[in-house]
Amino acid sequence: MVIIGVSDEASNVIEKYLKENKVTWLIANDPPGKTMREYGANAYPTLFLIDPNGKVAWTGHGGLTDAQLKEVLKDAKGTDSTTGSGDKPSTDGKKTDGDKKDE
Repeated sequence: MVIIGVSDEASNVIEKYLKENKVTWLIANDPPGKTMREYGANAYPTLFLIDPNGKVAWTGHGGLTDAQLKEVLKDAKGTDSTTGSGDKPSTDGKKTDGDKKDE
């Protein structure tokens, strides 16, 4: 599993956050917010679990505890990774259809 964060904030804000919070995953800087719009993110943080085929298998808002992350990953294993189907609940109670927003 690879975790990548995406932020549209200034580089110095991101660097400060990484240092203060001892973040160990990658954070991509997307100042125009294109990636956020493409995935339909409208809140911070928005979380996505992307399957090996590039389909969104799960989406949620807010931080995850270790226990919640384990549950999301366990549930995602039941998702058909060729289609991304298999509605899964998110941390905010919403479901995802498993597909990336169409352009």
